[in-house]
Amino acid sequence: MADGDSFTHQVSTLGAPDSPFYTPKLESLSEEVRSLLENYSGIEPDLVVPHIEEMRDRAWKIYPYPCIGMFRFVNVTLLKSPHYPNILSRLKNDNHIFLDLGCCFGSEIRQLTADGAPSENLYGSDLRLEFWELGYDLFRDREKLKSSFLVGDVFDSSSELGKLDGKVDIIHAASFFHLFTYEQQLEVGKRIVKLLRPVEGSLVLGRMVGNTEPGLLTSKDGKKTLYRHNEESWAGLWREISELTGVKFEVKSHLVDTPGHMRFFNDAPRPTPLGGVQLWWKHEDYLLSQSFIALKRNGPTGRLASLSLRVAVPPDAVNESAGYIRRLMWEEPAVDIFLSTFRALSTSQLRIESLDLFNSSGRRRRRGLPCNALSSVDWDDEGLTESLSSLRSLSIGLSKRFFKFDEDAYGHVINYYDEPYISMVRDGKNFTGLASLFKILKNLNSFELYFFTLLGELPETDWFLQHLVALSSLPNLTRCKLRGIYATETDLLAFIKRTRVSDLSLRQVKLSSGSFRSIFDYCTSTASPISKLDFKDLYEKDREPSPYVLFLETASSMFDYGAHERRTNFLTRNGDDINQPISYNTDVRSVGVIRLSPPLV
Repeated sequence: MADGDSFTHQVSTLGAPDSPFYTPKLESLSEEVRSLLENYSGIEPDLVVPHIEEMRDRAWKIYPYPCIGMFRFVNVTLLKSPHYPNILSRLKNDNHIFLDLGCCFGSEIRQLTADGAPSENLYGSDLRLEFWELGYDLFRDREKLKSSFLVGDVFDSSSELGKLDGKVDIIHAASFFHLFTYEQQLEVGKRIVKLLRPVEGSLVLGRMVGNTEPGLLTSKDGKKTLYRHNEESWAGLWREISELTGVKFEVKSHLVDTPGHMRFFNDAPRPTPLGGVQLWWKHEDYLLSQSFIALKRNGPTGRLASLSLRVAVPPDAVNESAGYIRRLMWEEPAVDIFLSTFRALSTSQLRIESLDLFNSSGRRRRRGLPCNALSSVDWDDEGLTESLSSLRSLSIGLSKRFFKFDEDAYGHVINYYDEPYISMVRDGKNFTGLASLFKILKNLNSFELYFFTLLGELPETDWFLQHLVALSSLPNLTRCKLRGIYATETDLLAFIKRTRVSDLSLRQVKLSSGSFRSIFDYCTSTASPISKLDFKDLYEKDREPSPYVLFLETASSMFDYGAHERRTNFLTRNGDDINQPISYNTDVRSVGVIRLSPPLV
């Protein structure tokens, strides 16, 4: 950790109740940390949280780092790294030396020790010995831990770190590099090279705050204090370090969106497609997260029964000849609201039971959240996992990443996409977010998906269900409503079977391949758990040009049409007739087809 940045000094002038980084109570604790404190430290389960809170308050008086005020100091993240098994093996079997730069309390060292690494080969280093001393009290291992702590400034060539020069096999530096300017990061890299054993396989790993656009980040007092990287600039930094030291590195990194990390610096403005400028509001996420924390702390149940997100567009803004402008007026605030809300949920860890994302009813409901917005969220984030662990109902409206640029008064395209935009719309990464979200919804029992499309848009893609059915497990659904989606027969049938849904609604569903025959047969079989069906406006694309599925029924709601069979575009079943076979045909002819509209459910 570093004391010299103006950002931390600005926070340190605030008292605990006033600081945006001080969370009074520990609302949620990961299973990894709880297990470490109960099994390694021997703390009684009901005393774990009070014990952490006491240690945090003692640490806050030493120096009010944000990670201390928000209880992040106790997290163990190295455990989740794909390199962790190899690191543990090297420490246990090869007697390699491990150094945690900026170790604070030494939580990562305790996790490695608990997992069998010899603690005498584990070293921690930080500016403040007081935090390491508190680590003994936090983990209650003063008598058994054999690790060494080195008080060391990474920029001081005469510090205790020199004892390890040329001896370290693995260096862990988490939340460390981002504390410095680019020039200082070069010096840190050179110091790390000096610490490493000069052999192939020496490893440096960790995490830090990054940004899609690399550059200096300005604190609110106007002083430039730190430099953030993306993948390319990070690799460039280590190319410079390599040139300065003569040591070659293989550099691997990736950016992960972290909704739970609040933004208190003034990020640079970002241009909008309309040429305007949208600024980050300084405290938008903070105020929302504090509201959620207040609901969690003071509400009767400590959780939120229902949360709905929606965007309202003024009626005079709906111009039928400006589809692109209408899309921007809806889409941009929708994405901002969505990301701000989930950053606040991650921070507060407020549990919610029902979630409606831009799928509420309304006359002008013509679009949903751009599907790629879901892919920009880290759904494995600990705070989000906790917040959504009790979610039972999800209703979501989605739309394509890009809409057409313009349309006339009849909804016909004027300017169609160029090839680059077509590729962007069809990029499979746009459709992975829903499946990533589904992985953490263990208690979901009601799911509604409405995929919005406008006339003249690019042909649909069938990747939503493809990614969902690729998951190793799916929740058991009581109710499922799919509307406007495109899917293959195989994927749709697999989704219905694996979720064991009992109340199924399919509306405006198009099959990109296959037919509805196997789906109808499963829904009406005695082995199926389905007790209610609602079908309307179904299509089979293989029978060009995507003709209607026309149901052949003898129920009293059907009408005769001369010599033609009784045919409608919808079918409902609920009760004794649920296992009756479904008869249908497909026909592109509109003559003889009676289109009825059942009540909306």
